[in-house]
Amino acid sequence: MSMSRRLVFLGLTILFLTGVCGCAMSDHQSDAEMTKLDQPATEQPEQEQEWEVVGAMRRYLQDKYGVFDYDIVSYQGRNWSQDFDTLYGEVREKDRSDIFQVERHGDGDSYSFQDSYFGLLVRPELEQFISRQAKKFYSDFRVIAAPEEHCYPEKLTVASDLEDMIACARELEPITFLVFTSDSFAGQKAFEDKAADFAADWAETGLPAVVRVVNVAADELESIDRDSYGEFLKQSLANDSLVQFSQVVDG
Repeated sequence: MSMSRRLVFLGLTILFLTGVCGCAMSDHQSDAEMTKLDQPATEQPEQEQEWEVVGAMRRYLQDKYGVFDYDIVSYQGRNWSQDFDTLYGEVREKDRSDIFQVERHGDGDSYSFQDSYFGLLVRPELEQFISRQAKKFYSDFRVIAAPEEHCYPEKLTVASDLEDMIACARELEPITFLVFTSDSFAGQKAFEDKAADFAADWAETGLPAVVRVVNVAADELESIDRDSYGEFLKQSLANDSLVQFSQVVDG
């Protein structure tokens, strides 16, 4: 066979083999793509609507406390900064109002709730209890407690009282309360020593707390109440005139 014929034959052979391989690869890719298209799409869980979450939180409140009047202030769904849903409500009584919150934790079919409304219910009894403890150390004083600043477990309901609250103290965050007193002391050290004795006595109750004692003038004590004490503390700090003792007491 001449050299020119051999070259023509070799070229045709290469062309034929390339075409066969190309077709095989094309068929293989098509099969893979069809297989991928035939697979069912992964179902994404349907995201709850805001009204559904709020409705569940409202039902939780009614189941736990019965029917009571409150207004929804705001709602914040779980996001990158918190892994739970939060509902803020407001209750009004006479000339004042208080804010409470409800939290929903969990995911999927399993959820748990907690709320700070119980703190509003137990607050009068708690303040009476604190006053009895403070009376051992102070003559002229006024107590303001803020148990509504923290959430409480589902077990504490409208039927629960302070005794039930103390019984589950290990599950609670420290409750902040303030004792404003106009008693006289022989200097800062005498004031702090008595406040420390009061805090040590409070530890015997078993209820975790942030114990704050503030020494004020007699006329200031008369004007301090739940609505004004925050501004009083702010102004006293600004004027560098606040005389206080603060200690965290574990339950």
